[in-house]
Amino acid sequence: MEFAVVAPTAVDLNEAVKTASGPDGHGDRAPLQGAVAHIAESALDAAGGPDVLVGYSAKLETWVPEKESAADGPDRTDRANAAAMLAAFAEGDGGHFAPLLTGIGRPGR
Repeated sequence: MEFAVVAPTAVDLNEAVKTASGPDGHGDRAPLQGAVAHIAESALDAAGGPDVLVGYSAKLETWVPEKESAADGPDRTDRANAAAMLAAFAEGDGGHFAPLLTGIGRPGR
């Protein structure tokens, strides 16, 4: 089930960055990463900056295990990706988002 809400820019930006740079292992994402870097560079300040982007991402990733635990058929891949994102954020450098954040002239978290 999908739903739509009015949300901060950082929430949508997070989804774009996660799709381009997250741990899910989709094939060659270099072209996508370039496009997302361009979008992020133009939207990051309005979204609140790198700390807000990473903060929203961490918050959303902590929701995944709870949501999947309550599901009749939990998505183990989704849970594994959320755990990988959170573990990478714990390193303190922006996790999977670090290359993008550094690449657009912003330090990782």
